[in-house]
Amino acid sequence: MSNKDISDFDKLIFESLSQEEQNFLASLNEEPKLSDQALGIFTGKFGWLNWLTTIILILMGIVAVYALIRFITVSPDIAGMLKWGMLTAYCMAGGLVGKLWFAQHMQTNRVLRELKKLELQIASLKQD
Repeated sequence: MSNKDISDFDKLIFESLSQEEQNFLASLNEEPKLSDQALGIFTGKFGWLNWLTTIILILMGIVAVYALIRFITVSPDIAGMLKWGMLTAYCMAGGLVGKLWFAQHMQTNRVLRELKKLELQIASLKQD
């Protein structure tokens, strides 16, 4: 089934609804702002874990900056450069993992929002 067929099918479903249902469904189709989505991950069942992850990421960022400064300013001591360079790389990799963590939660919230819209539409059809 092509995207055109799906959009035509969606259009037929939308036209079969009453005006009140069309207005309500149109209001649900608006995507929340990115800032609302980002702040939304700090609420709910895993909000505390996201706060903890944020604190850890901030601490890892501070350590990464400190380690980078030490890497640059260390004398030509190869062992010292390796130690501070690896710590910098480790903290930067941890930051990337943290960003993926939050992106995953934002995507999960987006999918759940769409599922709730489907549940609402199914409940609406059962009432008719």
